Amino acid sequence: MAKEAGRKAAHYFFDKYPEYFYRDLSEPKIEAFTYKEIFDDSMEFEELDLQKCITRSDISNAIICYSNLVKQNKEISEETLLDLLDLVSFYNGENNPERYIEEDWFKKNFELRLESNFWKDNGFAEQLFESLKSKSSQAYSSLIMGMCRYFQAERAFAFYKQAIESGMKLNVHTYNALILASYNLHSTNEERWKTVLEVLKTMQANEIRPDLGTMNAVLKQVSRYKFWNMNTDLAKKAFNEFAFKFDIEPSLATYTYLLNVFHRSRGSRSSLIYEIMNKLNAKTFELRDTEDVNFFYTAMEVCFNMNDLALAYRVHELVEKNGKLLGRGTNQNIYFTRFLKLLCSAESFENFMVVYTKYVPNIYTPNIDLIEQILKTIKIYKSLDYVGQIWNDIVLCAYTNRIELLQLLLETMDEIKKGDRNSATFNNIGKQFFIV
Repeated sequence: MAKEAGRKAAHYFFDKYPEYFYRDLSEPKIEAFTYKEIFDDSMEFEELDLQKCITRSDISNAIICYSNLVKQNKEISEETLLDLLDLVSFYNGENNPERYIEEDWFKKNFELRLESNFWKDNGFAEQLFESLKSKSSQAYSSLIMGMCRYFQAERAFAFYKQAIESGMKLNVHTYNALILASYNLHSTNEERWKTVLEVLKTMQANEIRPDLGTMNAVLKQVSRYKFWNMNTDLAKKAFNEFAFKFDIEPSLATYTYLLNVFHRSRGSRSSLIYEIMNKLNAKTFELRDTEDVNFFYTAMEVCFNMNDLALAYRVHELVEKNGKLLGRGTNQNIYFTRFLKLLCSAESFENFMVVYTKYVPNIYTPNIDLIEQILKTIKIYKSLDYVGQIWNDIVLCAYTNRIELLQLLLETMDEIKKGDRNSATFNNIGKQFFIV
C-alpha cells in the first residue's frame, strides 16, 4: 500500500506539472516516463501527430488533434480514422486510468463495480463512426466491441443487426464479444441461450471459424446460467463441438467454466475435476485467456468442497510450476485459504505447519477463520510448540484486537503442563497482551 501511495503521488505531480519533467537524461528512453505534451485547440497539427497519439494510446490528445484537423479541413486517411475509432471504442473515449492492484485488493467488490465505466451514448466514438464516409466491417467491429466491453448490449446488437443486413463480414472477436454481451441483453436463460445460438449460426453462415475466445465465451455464458437444468448438457455439447469438430485446444479458463458448471454445488458427484487433472498433469502453461488465472483457485475450491487432500496436492503441484497463473490479490487469497484450511483439517499437524510456514506471511496473509482453526487444532493435538509462531502471526496481521481470537489463544495456552519447555514463550506472550 505504501509503495502504491508513492506511485500515485508521483503520477499526480507528473500529470499536473508536466513542464517540470521535460528534461530527460535516461538511457534508454522510456516513452511512458517522458514529458507528456498537452495539446490545445490553438496548436497546428498534421496527420502524423494523430498517428503518434494513437500509437501511445493518448486518447485526450488524439481527440483534440482530430478535431483540429477536421476544423482545418485537412485530409485524414481512412486507415488512421479506423485506428482512432478502434482506440476510442476500446477505451470509451477517455484515457485509461492506471489501476493499483494492491489497493484494489482492499476494496469491496461492489466498490470496484461502481467504478466500472459504462458506454458513453452518442459520445466521441459514435460521432466518429457516423462521420465516416464509408462504414466498413472493421468500423462496425470496433464500435460493437466497444459497446459490448462497456455493457451497452442492446445498442451493440442493434449495430450488429445493421452490419449483418448490410452484408458486412465481422471478425471473430466481434462475435465473441457479442456472445459475452448476450447475458445482459435478456433476463431469462432460455432467451440468452437462443441469442448465443443465433450468433453462432451467423458465424457459420459467414464462414467465420470459431477460436478459443469463442469456445470460452460460450462456456462462460453457460456457467452463468444458474438454476437451469440444461447447463451440464449444453456445456458438454459445446465443449465437444469446439474441441473436436474445430480442433480448438482448451485453455485453463475453459476448464474453469466447466468446473463452475459441473461442480457448482458442494454435494456434486461429478468426476470432471479428476479428468481435468489427469489431462493437465505436471504441465506448464502460458496465459492464453485473461481468465486463465481463475482456474487454480476454482480447482482448489472444488478440492475443499470434496475434502480431497490428495487432489489438493495435485492442484498445488501444478501451481508450483505455474505460479504466475495463480493471479494476485483475491485469487491468491481464496486459493491459499482453501488449501491451508483443507490441510489443517486433513493432514498431520506437523506437515501442515511445514506448508503454512512456507507461505505465511511472505506470500499469504491468513484470515481470522484459519487462525482460529489452527489454534483449535493445536489445542486438540497438544502441539503447543507452535503457539509462539501463531502468536507472532496474530500480531503481524493486526488481529490482536479480536477478543474471541485472544480468548481462544488463552484457552489453548491453558493446556500447558508444569515444567513445559514452552513456559517462557507463554509468559512473554502474556506480557505482550498488555502492550498490544
